[in-house]
Amino acid sequence: MPSSKKNKSNKKKTAATTTTAQSSSTANKPKNSNSNSNNNNKSKEEDERFLRLYSKALADALRENEAKLRAEQQQQKRLQLQGRKKDEKEEEKEEFQMKKEEQIKQAYIALCHDEPVV
Repeated sequence: MPSSKKNKSNKKKTAATTTTAQSSSTANKPKNSNSNSNNNNKSKEEDERFLRLYSKALADALRENEAKLRAEQQQQKRLQLQGRKKDEKEEEKEEFQMKKEEQIKQAYIALCHDEPVV
């Protein structure tokens, strides 16, 4: 009989360990889901951080590009103005030269009473 008592107590111990193992595995499941949700939260945070950094870098690049474009446009405007001023100065010189020639012609006609032969 003592051996049957030992078997019964061993069976009880085995049943108790199985129940404990099952409850501990059930207890581990929420931990796994918590760790999964923690991993998901971390990956979401990393994704959000990446998106913020990417957006910031993109915005900086766009600002820099716009600044370059503005500088180029201003340079083109300056060059156009300089070109116009140069053209205006040349036109003024030509007009002055024509006026001077006309004055010389008028003076010759007044003095000689004849059209100049050039």
